[in-house]
Amino acid sequence: AGGTVAFTGVLSGTGNVTIGGLGTVLLNTNNTFSGIVTVNSGATVSVAVMGTNTNSTTVSSLGIGSTTNGKITLNGGTIRYTGAGEYASNAISFTSSGGTIDASGTGAISLRKGSGGAGLTQNANVTITLSGTNAMTNMYNAVITNATGFATTVAKTGTGNWELTGSSTYTGGLDIYAGRIVVGGGAEITNSLGAGEVRIYNGGGIRSSGTVTRVDSTNHVYKLGGSNYIDWMDIGKVTLTNNTTVIGNTAIGGETIPVSGNSTTTTLGSNTGIQESGGPFSLTKSGANSVLILNGANSYSGGTFVTSGTLNVTNTGTLGSASSAVTVSGGTLDLGAAARTNATVTVSGGTLQNGSFSATTVNITGGTIANTVTNTAATINISGGTLGTSALSASSAFNYGGGATGISTVALGGAGRFYLTNSTLTLSDNFNTLTGG
Repeated sequence: AGGTVAFTGVLSGTGNVTIGGLGTVLLNTNNTFSGIVTVNSGATVSVAVMGTNTNSTTVSSLGIGSTTNGKITLNGGTIRYTGAGEYASNAISFTSSGGTIDASGTGAISLRKGSGGAGLTQNANVTITLSGTNAMTNMYNAVITNATGFATTVAKTGTGNWELTGSSTYTGGLDIYAGRIVVGGGAEITNSLGAGEVRIYNGGGIRSSGTVTRVDSTNHVYKLGGSNYIDWMDIGKVTLTNNTTVIGNTAIGGETIPVSGNSTTTTLGSNTGIQESGGPFSLTKSGANSVLILNGANSYSGGTFVTSGTLNVTNTGTLGSASSAVTVSGGTLDLGAAARTNATVTVSGGTLQNGSFSATTVNITGGTIANTVTNTAATINISGGTLGTSALSASSAFNYGGGATGISTVALGGAGRFYLTNSTLTLSDNFNTLTGG
């Protein structure tokens, strides 16, 4: 139990092969048997060769198999690929006990559409697990469905990456515990994440590798917990529309864009809201060349953090709940010419532009306030930054500690006071005014 057995000879004939127990069986030669390989719970079959996609049949470590029949049956067991990378044509099916496909080779594995995602013998809810350590893009091209009257769940474990390309309809949800699920481009993968919730746990994430439009006819929920992310990367453009909900600590970012100049844009539609369940949760926008557009009503309360790239909020979008803080330390936050209500706004770097805030406190220590931003707050504290053509309005106190340039208009309402702290304020022309009520 728990050991490893290696078969170095050639397995031939028409019989079936069943692998059980708690150990690992190594099949690293080209075998010619034509029967079915069944891997039971607790057992692992490790193979170096799974075939190519050039013919309808192939010789591999798992014998001669068809691209359409269930050559490999996972009955709770694991098939681990350890090869140098290839296209596999042997079909994989699952029983009600589910099973695991482990990509831990030196190269990536691509499982063809013949790899049956739903399985042929399900009679219960089933979990299909994609795992492994290979950091390349391993591809699972099967269409994953439910058995009649039951739900299929897909789980992602291990540090490696798996790309889902089939237009799947499973409803049990996608659980990402570690590594990344990669979403490719094209109409074929519109529903590659299935029709259930997408639940991302600590250490897991989603990445895009192409242009993706996620259109759901029913509510779709992304649930995040811990330090995880929805990471729309490379040159991908992602649009989430209809009734999509993102729940949790959400970091939406992107890598540096190639010289071609393509931009990474993620759009969350008007019915797409970032909410929290057991929070508080937060939204972080990162990625120097990427854009995130918020069109929906978002209710998260853990704060909005802009560190790089651009976060655009349309007239229908919100930056979390009214009690949620906003912090801009890099990149650009574009308010979309609308009024935003948030607890505390802090700008230490980057750019805040277009629109207005109604906040308890606005702290400006650096960065740029541009394109006529009106900050209406009880208290405004300024100790740095470039304020451009902004209009600053405080109902309680305006504290100026020096270091800021380009102040245009300061308005104090009611019994508000203007405080200078170890600094000098110079009014240089007719366009600079200080008014009080």
